[in-house]
Amino acid sequence: MIGNTLQIWFALMLRDIRTRRGPSRLTFLLALAEPLGQLLIVYIVFLALKRKADFGTNLFVFLLTGVLPFFLFTHIVSRIMSAVRVAHPMLPLRVITVVDVAVAQLLVETLSVLIVGFLLLAGLSFAGVEGAVPFDGLQILESVVVMALTGFGVGLFNAAVVVHFSVYRMIWTLTARSLIFFSNVFYVIEYLPRAFRDVLWWNPLLHGVIWFRTGVYRFYPESTLSYSYAVTFCVLSVLLGLAAERVLRRHA
Repeated sequence: MIGNTLQIWFALMLRDIRTRRGPSRLTFLLALAEPLGQLLIVYIVFLALKRKADFGTNLFVFLLTGVLPFFLFTHIVSRIMSAVRVAHPMLPLRVITVVDVAVAQLLVETLSVLIVGFLLLAGLSFAGVEGAVPFDGLQILESVVVMALTGFGVGLFNAAVVVHFSVYRMIWTLTARSLIFFSNVFYVIEYLPRAFRDVLWWNPLLHGVIWFRTGVYRFYPESTLSYSYAVTFCVLSVLLGLAAERVLRRHA
């Protein structure tokens, strides 16, 4: 049973990669470079504003360590929200479920972001950029797992909601884009006034970004970080997402 499930996931991963790749492998490489392009835009804007890194000595590395975990979450949610539409023609077969498609997209998106992040940090390290060598790889991996699974749960929940309320997709898109300003991506929350910190603390993505940065920077401020809150929200998101998918399956 487990072997069959793994085979289904692997086949769906290959299908998703081929779909993104299109007729040329170059298309898939361009898809991998999407987070880099978005990061470069932010970096150029910050340079134009003469903004310096809030922590560390390199602005690009600082932005990279905030953008990567945030985009990991949002991209996974976005991909999984289309899981119902992709899986719908296959549901009558009773072999492939929405969860199978969602897991495949989760794995592909996570690997894509990890590859981009690794290549960027490795390239920067090779070029001698200070701060590009991660301090604790395990911390980074743990934060990636938590952010990815949180995106998985939220994505499944959103996919179920969109089936009944199509306008929710637009609402979520606007919400996801605005969340980047409240998730510790462009700043260090410890440097903000206490009133702002108390409000922003409830954003689970903020904890994921801090967690990721503690694995990159040796002395990154982490007094705001709550591992228990991030993990608890992650588990609840997955459980809620699976429950929503099950309800959707019964009404399919």
